[in-house]
Amino acid sequence: MNKYILLILAIGLLAFSGCMGKLCDKTTDCGSDEICKDGFCAKLSEQQCRTEDQTCDIPADCCQGLTCDGNKCKMPTCPASCDDNYSCTQDSCNATSGSCVHTLIQPCCGNGMCEQGEDCGDCLNDCPCTTGLVCGHGVCMDEITAELYSITENSSVESCRQEVFNAWTLGKNDEIITLSENCSAGISRAIGQVQTLKSGRDLSDEQRDAIDSERLVLESEREELYFMKGMAETDKNKETMDEEEYDNLMYLEDIKDALSHLESAIYKLYTIKNDYADQWDDTHEALFTAYAERYRGVNQQINALYDEMGSYDYKYAFQVDPNDPVVIEIADATTAAYAVEDVPQALLEKVYLSVQYVSDPDWQTDWVQPPAYTLMTGKGDCDDSAVLLASLFRRAGVEETNLCEVDTNGDDEYDHLTVGVERDGGTFLIYESVWSPGDYLPLDEDGNAPLLPRPVPQADYPGRIMYCYKSEEVITSALADKCDDGTLYGQCSEDPPWFCDNGEMIADCITCGCDQEYPNCAKTGDDKGLCIVCFDNGEWIDEYAVCCPEGYDRYNPYTELCRKD
Repeated sequence: MNKYILLILAIGLLAFSGCMGKLCDKTTDCGSDEICKDGFCAKLSEQQCRTEDQTCDIPADCCQGLTCDGNKCKMPTCPASCDDNYSCTQDSCNATSGSCVHTLIQPCCGNGMCEQGEDCGDCLNDCPCTTGLVCGHGVCMDEITAELYSITENSSVESCRQEVFNAWTLGKNDEIITLSENCSAGISRAIGQVQTLKSGRDLSDEQRDAIDSERLVLESEREELYFMKGMAETDKNKETMDEEEYDNLMYLEDIKDALSHLESAIYKLYTIKNDYADQWDDTHEALFTAYAERYRGVNQQINALYDEMGSYDYKYAFQVDPNDPVVIEIADATTAAYAVEDVPQALLEKVYLSVQYVSDPDWQTDWVQPPAYTLMTGKGDCDDSAVLLASLFRRAGVEETNLCEVDTNGDDEYDHLTVGVERDGGTFLIYESVWSPGDYLPLDEDGNAPLLPRPVPQADYPGRIMYCYKSEEVITSALADKCDDGTLYGQCSEDPPWFCDNGEMIADCITCGCDQEYPNCAKTGDDKGLCIVCFDNGEWIDEYAVCCPEGYDRYNPYTELCRKD
């Protein structure tokens, strides 16, 4: 037999017997863990993998990191572009495999789904508003509300307010004045545009409330600008005028005038909170808090001026304000709802139920709040409640309303403020608005504490009333023309015989009298008007109220000379 035929048969027998793998043309003819090499399937090993540019059939033929491309093992390369023309995928290439990767973007505007993080403002197509609503600030709302937002945005209210705040922070008074004037004019135009939304339209109650509340917000922001302008003008006066021209009292009054605008701003938000509760939101709350904190800071400045003036009477009396808008609202509603004799009790209960007792911070100075702040924030201490109640009483026409300073612990110093009213018949009643079980709480006949406070006669009041005064009289006295020691024009000083004569202190013992130390009033001579003690062995001549030297017991009023007999 031909030796070549025998060789072929032998090889076949060997293959059949398993010594060699099965015949193959390419690797795909072999098992998953085999490679086609020299026409036979063989187990794959690291030594058998094909290196770069060697022939291959599938990627498994090539060594790690290479891929089979055009029957050659090659390093993988990324295509020129992996763009799949779909906006909701992020397209990239895997550099290891050279293949494109398409990662879904979520949320994605344009996929037809309104996903978390999307709203009508940034993707109206995916998050459309229902019929009758339009999108404003990312929320579907009715057309009127959307127009309200548009007016505020187009008027640049927030940006111009921020400019004023920046100038305020830097203390640039001239800029504050100019910028606040321009900004308040823009807000006034916006208020007019808001008002026109109510003209000629069939509006729902909710839409009308939205318009009214937005108007009040704009008005509050305008009042805030008026406040900053007023404070800037006050500071300029303080810087440019000397102390005689611009004393503490004038400075105080100007600050209070400026602060009244901020008080009005707080009141407008207070109105929204009470009359348009459905419109009240976090934005209103944040604005209210900001106004209140600024108000509190300036009021502390006012209280420091009171301390410098050296009179707590001023501090309390000047804060009593029967013309405050909140006071007017509460007092007028109460007088309309109650009989005249029941109004004081109703107002007392109103203050007690409306104000939570909170001590002054740090006790650095006993400072008192204006009545509007106490009512709108619902917090204050005894002097705050007393000032509020006195303001309500005066607005309601309660005659003879007094602020009363009280010594509660018997140390002859007052440590409490309350309200006293002299009623018909001469009874002086104490209206105590700070009503706690441990203090100032008279029990009823059965020894029980009443649920609500009641006025008590001064004789039955637990604290010792040291001094009562009418706030309006203190204010009148404070604002009147005075001499240097505080004596009013046309009045005698507390130190006789001095008299305030149109700003000049003169000796006038005839009008003002004398004290015990210097009992004699000289009506003539060189000492005319003075209180004197007749000198050693001198003789006081009553007829002419003059002192003559020893031995001179006669006086000639024409020559104004003393003489002997």
